[in-house]
Amino acid sequence: MIPVGEFLPDGSAFGSPGATEAKNVIPAASSYRPLKTLMASGTAASGSRIQGAITLRSTDLTVKSYAGDATRLHGFDGAVWSDFSRTSGGAYSTPAQGLWRFAQFGDVCLAVNGSDAVQSIAMGAGANFAAQGGSPPAGARYIAVARDVVALGRDGANSNRVSWCDVENLDWTTGAADFQDMPDGGQILGLFGGDNLVVLQERCIRLGIRTDYPLTFTFDKISQDKGCLAEWASAQFENLLFFLAHDGFYLLAGGQQLQPIGAEKIDRFFFEHPEHGVDLNSLHRVTGAVDPVNKLYVVSYPSVGGGTGLPDKALIYHWQLGRWSRAEFACDLVLSAMVQSSWNLDNIDTLIGNLDATSLSLDDAAFTGSGRLFLAAFTPSHELGFFNGGTMAATVDSGETQITPGRRTLVTGVRPLVDGAAASVALGTRNRLNDPVAWSPAVAMNDNGLCPARRDARFHRARIAIEEGEAYAHILGVEPEFKPGGTR
Repeated sequence: MIPVGEFLPDGSAFGSPGATEAKNVIPAASSYRPLKTLMASGTAASGSRIQGAITLRSTDLTVKSYAGDATRLHGFDGAVWSDFSRTSGGAYSTPAQGLWRFAQFGDVCLAVNGSDAVQSIAMGAGANFAAQGGSPPAGARYIAVARDVVALGRDGANSNRVSWCDVENLDWTTGAADFQDMPDGGQILGLFGGDNLVVLQERCIRLGIRTDYPLTFTFDKISQDKGCLAEWASAQFENLLFFLAHDGFYLLAGGQQLQPIGAEKIDRFFFEHPEHGVDLNSLHRVTGAVDPVNKLYVVSYPSVGGGTGLPDKALIYHWQLGRWSRAEFACDLVLSAMVQSSWNLDNIDTLIGNLDATSLSLDDAAFTGSGRLFLAAFTPSHELGFFNGGTMAATVDSGETQITPGRRTLVTGVRPLVDGAAASVALGTRNRLNDPVAWSPAVAMNDNGLCPARRDARFHRARIAIEEGEAYAHILGVEPEFKPGGTR
């Protein structure tokens, strides 16, 4: 068997344990699992691009969803979206390169957009957002909760400042409320909470250690010169913080341990691939989110080949396995979201259309409701959706190998090792490593599970393809049938 290896597009195709393609799949320990299609809710949150969203569970255990666009904030009741914008102060002015950021403090949802006053809403009873009292600095771009205080990053007048409220009190003028201007490292490009604060800057990373009054926080630099490149690509789960630096992707664990996760794997692919690489002129459209269920960090981005500056590609990182894959789907942004449970037999067609044609079972979280976080996205039509449809069309390459060492090999067939679905296989061959790869047409499996072929070459690789909607469990590799050839 020739196994499908880890997705390592930065490595050499020949002799590498990795694969150069793993599209629309999820990494597994020694295989790839299916990635499901994005199923939109059928109800648009807005008529314009969604620039930030969150789902929260209020103190009465109700799931609440909020989303913001350039001028408005919206709320979702489980069936329809409504305008939850402030009733005084006029339309919001979210920057085109900015996003809304949200945080929960008790039963209050707070929102910042880098331009307007901090907004808040009481999740249990609030019908509209309004300016938060307590004189928080206006124009904050980031928000995070560290234990019992709310911190704001990069307000309208100070790009290097972190401000925080009093302990257990949303007031920025009394008690332990204070601020800290970072003396170096450039502007703040991310703020994340937990037991402590993590401050991402252009050229460094700081840990804000929660202390006792009167200091509240002490800030230690934990990385010199290593900072953040794309502010919205960062994503946090528990004590894990994923972010994109100027030289690639990193994981900060426990606020202390900084490790590269894309080096010699996908970093060069992301920055340099002429088609699938990121559009560096549209870094503000790169967004990151975690999928806690599948232990994934997902980065949605606009590609060079897309040519529009709109997100159309994604990279997927399994943080327990340390393995990557990629995907192709369009969206406004990706996020982690909880499913709301207001679907019933009266409004179910809004979610799934034809009941007889849906791939969802009636015990799916879309109907039962769940406090679990799932990977979600807002579609280009600005509808919230989850990746719980049918399987995406998948493509995975095996590594390139010299099947008969020192000789050419005639491959007469390839058996794709796919658990649960029919697949087709194309063979890529070349006789010299400096030759371009010549691909055969894809051939479907016959009744014996073999994809017939006739390719005589020195170096071979296989491309496994599975059609959209085909149910399968794992893509494991290929088993070639062959005859050794000559040395020339």
